[in-house]
Amino acid sequence: MNVFVPAAFGVAAISFVANFLAPPLTPPQPPPSAVIHCEGYYPPTEDCIPLGTTRPSWFKKKRSNTGCPQWQIDKQWGERGIFVSKLKDIEAIAKEFEQILADITTDDAAKLGGEDALKPLIWIRRDRGVAWSRIQDGIIAGNSEFYSDVNLSGGGDNV
Repeated sequence: MNVFVPAAFGVAAISFVANFLAPPLTPPQPPPSAVIHCEGYYPPTEDCIPLGTTRPSWFKKKRSNTGCPQWQIDKQWGERGIFVSKLKDIEAIAKEFEQILADITTDDAAKLGGEDALKPLIWIRRDRGVAWSRIQDGIIAGNSEFYSDVNLSGGGDNV
């Protein structure tokens, strides 16, 4: 009898049982109908600006502008103002904490527990270059992103 047959059967059995005993090592795959894209990285301004400042009509959709932020605008979302207000508060606190950290001396930082103890929940990452608005012509959207090492939303690291 071939030695490889029982070995292969054993490996297959262990693999089958391990699926029930141990959690999966990779996240579950999204359903095929899910649209996956990375928000914040949009097509060139010349593809998005002509769509205007509100959600455009469906007949304006082209392959080149499908990733523009205008398609994500939901006029029916009543809590938009509350959400934007909370985002502005989070950004203001992150900026204020960044300034506080900049003013702390090395000795004071050591007294407070060192660099790890002073790491904010939300921090600002500034990139080089300029990010132009994809909704309003000639407006600079900025080049900073707010990040967190703590999973605050159940989603990814980017806030």
